[in-house]
Amino acid sequence: MDQPPIEIAREALRLEIDPAHGSVIRRFAWRQGGAEVDLLRPAPAGSTDPLDSGCFPLVPFSNRIGLGRFQWNGRTVQLHSNMMGGHAIHGHGWRRAWQVERHDAARALLAYDYEPGDWPFAYRAELSFELSDDALAATLTVKNRGDETMPAGLGFHPYFGRRQEGGLRADVSGVWLNSDTMLPVRHVAVQPPENLVGGWHPPGADYLDHCFTGWSGTATIDLSQAGKTLTLTGGGALRYLVAYAPDGADFFCAEPVSNINNAVNLRDQADTGLVALEPGAAMSTTMTLRVSA
Repeated sequence: MDQPPIEIAREALRLEIDPAHGSVIRRFAWRQGGAEVDLLRPAPAGSTDPLDSGCFPLVPFSNRIGLGRFQWNGRTVQLHSNMMGGHAIHGHGWRRAWQVERHDAARALLAYDYEPGDWPFAYRAELSFELSDDALAATLTVKNRGDETMPAGLGFHPYFGRRQEGGLRADVSGVWLNSDTMLPVRHVAVQPPENLVGGWHPPGADYLDHCFTGWSGTATIDLSQAGKTLTLTGGGALRYLVAYAPDGADFFCAEPVSNINNAVNLRDQADTGLVALEPGAAMSTTMTLRVSA
């Protein structure tokens, strides 16, 4: 039986989580003047698709693995494709049911255990949410439950609405340019404009769906209609920022991640952030979303 959504709240903040459908954030809102201001894009009523949510977790890897295929420990691993072009994307967590391990007024801990399938490595994923007076801290952990080293990466995929309100400011120094199959092929230096999603594209790109490097670990989103600023902070291993802003869409994504796109197939050519996780070892990282006037 599906677990119903759960809610946590503290002071002016309220968070709704759907454990049964990817442990996604359905709504993250700030109470202001008798109303609620959405800090992330709210999920539509009745939808259980993670792609309609406010945020979903990326585990045990983020973004694309080219054609779902890679070499590891002397063998070929072939994953099921879950996106156009035949690639595998974003791991498993966003498409699995999670169990609520703990839940109180301002905190929740969810988990799932993955048994080997086309991804031949057993692992446990945990995701905690904790509210303070002005911030949400989401911590994602993966632990290798198997008896061999596994490739691992983590990240978060938040959606921000109302692109016209101010966009995204982030201090980055480089970007991976993509092929026409949306796989990274060349790393170049970049000096982006103040608004990273305000109509600017990396050289040769028609729209923004790119992994940025040299990220300072902080990004800001101006919610001008609400008179608020939302500061996104990537902790620990979250060294890269993927920005996704389809032309004409009413949302954009700013995804703090620990590995570049297609990292498992580029690890001999670049600093990818991919971790070789030993049996019994774990990696963990935190995304914070803080509200200020």
